[in-house]
Amino acid sequence: MFDLGCLSVNSANYISEEFSTLFKDKAKVYCETADFLIALKKDQRVEFRKEVFKKVQAAKWTQVHPITYSHHLLFEVKNEKYGE
Repeated sequence: MFDLGCLSVNSANYISEEFSTLFKDKAKVYCETADFLIALKKDQRVEFRKEVFKKVQAAKWTQVHPITYSHHLLFEVKNEKYGE
């Protein structure tokens, strides 16, 4: 089980309760945003963040503050099965 993770724009799609089982409870995970993808319009970049937060909420993760980098989001994993 991982203590720390870093998700790319492409791998952010995997955020879920099932994905959480790869991490220790309270592990930190950085998630890259789409802020610097020039192919996306500004509203699409905002929509990407919204979709990430929907996945995080469903997985019961929490956002960690302060964030070190503005182009990444930092979350704490909730793994209810950790230790079983």
